[in-house]
Amino acid sequence: INFDILNKLTRKPVDRTLSFDVAIADINDKVPTFDHPVMKASVKESTPEGLLPVRLQARDMDEVNTINSTFTIKILSQEPKEPQLKVDQLVGTTMGQLSFEGCFNYDKVNKYKVIVEVKDHGKPPLSSTAVVNLNILDSNSHMPKFKQRKYEGEIQEMEINKEILRIGVEDKDTPKTPGWKAKYFFIKGNEDNNYKITTDPIGVENDEPLYICASKKGGSTAAPPAPDTINITLTVIDVNDPPRFDKNVTEVYAREEEEPGRTLFKPKITDDDSDITKIKWVALRRG
Repeated sequence: INFDILNKLTRKPVDRTLSFDVAIADINDKVPTFDHPVMKASVKESTPEGLLPVRLQARDMDEVNTINSTFTIKILSQEPKEPQLKVDQLVGTTMGQLSFEGCFNYDKVNKYKVIVEVKDHGKPPLSSTAVVNLNILDSNSHMPKFKQRKYEGEIQEMEINKEILRIGVEDKDTPKTPGWKAKYFFIKGNEDNNYKITTDPIGVENDEPLYICASKKGGSTAAPPAPDTINITLTVIDVNDPPRFDKNVTEVYAREEEEPGRTLFKPKITDDDSDITKIKWVALRRG
C-alpha cells in the first residue's frame, strides 16, 4: 500500500511516497485429507516384520511451510490388535507407510481393519481419517503329513509303468496353493531305479518353502522342522521266465555214413528260475 502527502492547496507532493507491505496471515481453515479415504492391500502371512506395501498419501491446502500445512499421520485403531501396526512417516514427503512388529497368523486372523488419522499442527488443529483394509494371504505354515506311517505294495517281476500303490498326505494350508501342493522325493532305496524286497523311505514337502515366524519382538529363532518321512515296503513277485537258447538258429552238419544214436548237437541254454538239468526237451518239428 502506498501513501502520498499532498499540499492541500496545490495538490502537489510535499514528501516522498510512503509504502507499506501488508501480509495476510493464513488461518488454519483447510482440513488435511488422505488421497484415498478407503484403501485395500494384500499381505502374505510370511512377510517379515518391518515395512508393509501400504503407503498413505495426505495433503493440506493451507499455506506451505507453516504449522497449518504441517501434519502428522498416526494409527487411531486397529482390529485385531496383534501384531501391532504403526505408521512410519517418510522424511521429506507428505507420505506415511504402514509397518508392523511380530508375525501374521493366517489361521487365527486373515483380515485387519486399520483407521489412520492425519492431523495438522495449526491452532486449533484439524484432522481427518481413512480406513485401511488388510487381507492376509496364506503362506506355507503347515508341514504336509503322510496319512499312514507305513505302506506296503506288490509288483510282478518284469512289469513296467504300473501303479503299485497310492500315498496320501494331509496339509492344513489353503488348498490349491503352492503351500498346499505336495512334492514327494525318495530319501534312499531307489538309487538304481530297481526295486527288490526292500523298504524305501520317502519324504514329502511343499512347492513353497515352509514359513516359520522369526520375530525380533518375540525372540523366535525356531528352525524349520525336517520333512515328514515314511517307509514303503515293495515286494517283487517272481515270475517263471522261460529258458532261453544261446542262439535262435544253429546249423548242424553230419556225415551220411554216421551211425544212428550219435549226438550231433547239444544246445546251450540259460534259465534264471530253474535247474537246467531238469529241463524237458521237446522237438517241435523234425526235418
